[in-house]
Amino acid sequence: MAFPKGIGKLTSTGATITITNPNGPTTNIEAASSGGITSLTGDVTATGPGIAAATLVATANVNGIIASNATVAGALQTTGGTMSGAIAMGANKITGLANGSAAQDAAAFGQIPTALPPNGSAGGSLTGTYPNPTIASIPSAATATTQTPGDNSTKVATTAYADAIAALKLSLTGGTMSGAIAMGANKITGLTNGSAAQDAAAFGQLAAAGVILAAPQVFTGGGTWTPSTTGSHIFRALIVGGGGGGGAGTATFAGCGGGGGEVRDVYLGSVTGGQTITIPAAAGGGATSGATGSNGGDVTIGALATAKGGTGGQVGSTTGGTPGVGGDGSTGIQKAVGFLGSAYALEGPGSGGGGGFGTGNPGGAGSSGYNGYGTGGAGGGGPTSAAGGASGGSATVSAAGGTGAALGGGGGAAGKVAGTNGSAGVGGTGASATANTGAGGGGGGAGTTFGAGGAGATGYVIIYQVA
Repeated sequence: MAFPKGIGKLTSTGATITITNPNGPTTNIEAASSGGITSLTGDVTATGPGIAAATLVATANVNGIIASNATVAGALQTTGGTMSGAIAMGANKITGLANGSAAQDAAAFGQIPTALPPNGSAGGSLTGTYPNPTIASIPSAATATTQTPGDNSTKVATTAYADAIAALKLSLTGGTMSGAIAMGANKITGLTNGSAAQDAAAFGQLAAAGVILAAPQVFTGGGTWTPSTTGSHIFRALIVGGGGGGGAGTATFAGCGGGGGEVRDVYLGSVTGGQTITIPAAAGGGATSGATGSNGGDVTIGALATAKGGTGGQVGSTTGGTPGVGGDGSTGIQKAVGFLGSAYALEGPGSGGGGGFGTGNPGGAGSSGYNGYGTGGAGGGGPTSAAGGASGGSATVSAAGGTGAALGGGGGAAGKVAGTNGSAGVGGTGASATANTGAGGGGGGAGTTFGAGGAGATGYVIIYQVA
């Protein structure tokens, strides 16, 4: 046991405690009873001349100080404090640690992320600092060299490559297609109603307006019509019979024009099954002196509709002869010069052909048709006449007959085509009517050598879907 400075030793004999001081007198402390000192309670303070006071702290008091967290200089209290040096944990844990929040707090293990973002300065092809560096350059070896949609290499695409691919796509804001779109049996929905001629029409517009649902089907020869199955399959048709051939002239009289085919605008109603379209070949004109032209053929749409053909023109006479009869049965009427076919009526019937006359008279004009269809053929001119007759029809679809010459009449006109001119006693031939209009053939001119009759035009069918 160490003693304060100045106390040499402390001895106990019986009931007496002897304090020996090397620098001063020896002190005896007598016990209060003869039983001796059995315990020392509390702190004992020793004093003496020329020495510093010293306090002996009892063990119980030391334990009490520690237990009550009383201040002990140089020790870390359980309530916390500040270290002045490092703590070496000796491979032991610190447990029960609260999560750190300040920059210099210890971090709990649970606060450590499983993956940390990069940080610091970027290098290589990047510049700036993490986590937000930018591209400084692209190595040329890593750039895609081909610019095709099928290039799936791992190389970085150039701007030109990306622009080339983008140019092949249609922007959602609209643009212009360079090719067709195959819908693959899928619909286009949400379509705005069309207004311009080439706009796509919304389905609701067709039903509301009763407009054509399918494209018109045109027949210039025989075949089979298969009706569209869209909409209510309601149809109408324009049907024209074949024109009759023109009659041949003789040395004395010109040939008469053939009758125009019947023209009908027919409502067919609902049609769902296939129909046979019959359009006969063109009727020939008279080929020998004074021969009658052939009759034009009837044109049919199955059993639904028929347009009759015009009859062929005969040879002329002093009164005009017998021109072809229109497909509807219309005939010509007598005129001062020539024989004029009758105009159409009702649905637009075929029209009669013009008559052929004798010496010095021009041919009769054919009668009108319907919008350029079914016009009558003109009669040829008589010997030494100035001209053949004009075909029927309006100013936009008519044509004059051929010019006559000495001893030769001009050929009759048909449709928009004039007959040939007479020459040196030879009658001009009647015109061959333009195809698919149902016009009658022109009559041949009269002359030393007769003119042959012109052929009648073939029939025509066009079918529209209206609902």
